[in-house]
Amino acid sequence: MRRASRTQERRNTSRRRLRLAGALAALAAPMLLMPPAWGVNAPHTSPIAGAGTAAGGTAADGSTCASPVSGQTVFADGFEGTAPQFGFHGIGIDGSGSITAQTDPVLEGRQSAAFTVPDDGSSYRAELGMSPLGYGSFRFRFADFLPSDWTEADNDTILAQWHGADLASTGKPTNPPIALSIRDDGWLLTMHWLANPDDTTPQVKVIPLGPIRTGQWNDWTFDIDWSTPTEPGSVGACLNGVPLVTYTGTNNYDQQYAPHMQLGIYRPSWNPSTHGSYPTGGPPVRVFDDAVDVQELSP
Repeated sequence: MRRASRTQERRNTSRRRLRLAGALAALAAPMLLMPPAWGVNAPHTSPIAGAGTAAGGTAADGSTCASPVSGQTVFADGFEGTAPQFGFHGIGIDGSGSITAQTDPVLEGRQSAAFTVPDDGSSYRAELGMSPLGYGSFRFRFADFLPSDWTEADNDTILAQWHGADLASTGKPTNPPIALSIRDDGWLLTMHWLANPDDTTPQVKVIPLGPIRTGQWNDWTFDIDWSTPTEPGSVGACLNGVPLVTYTGTNNYDQQYAPHMQLGIYRPSWNPSTHGSYPTGGPPVRVFDDAVDVQELSP
């Protein structure tokens, strides 16, 4: 299954490395080489009233994440390179998980990436990470594929997250400011932020995005305008060209470096250091990714 327009665009911009915009020092930060684990807080909790509002998929100016944009590609990877890292800048595998190149299913090109995490009591992560792109406005596009034998779980499986550094007030890992996950049979979009800079427990907003569908490619677009201490941000989510939601409000922890994107599988409830032992021996968690493209949007 191919999309000629996106394939041509990727050929024109493929392998152009991201512009770090003053964040070159972050390349050596441990959080990029070893993607940070979440803290002991539950990754997704009941929605609470917070600093942001969520509405239908149309922004106040009438635009959506399905609208054309003017921007510059700062990262692209179609997983045509060598596994497990491909063209990404960081890799995190905890336990016996794996990241491999596959020729079926494929959305574009010849390969996709397969992420696998076994249910063995010690494995909970197989992810690839980008370096921080800096604060500003970005369009993130990627596709994931859930196999037809996907097993539903009542705990979250995170397939994409934008992660920050440890909290300055505690030195402990943060919950990701933005995360796309699956719980039971539905997609969830979750935001975390601090109501005050000295807080140690983040606020959270959980937005259902609709039911999952297996055996097909899910083509995601996320338009993210990072909030600042003085200006609200926004997050727009589209699936297969259909706008799902636009969130407006605080969408990060206002840290030195903007959150960086991680793709793959992260199942927090399988982390033995934070959740203890659990029944094992079930089927592994497996997902395929393809066609990653990130644009920095023009003002």
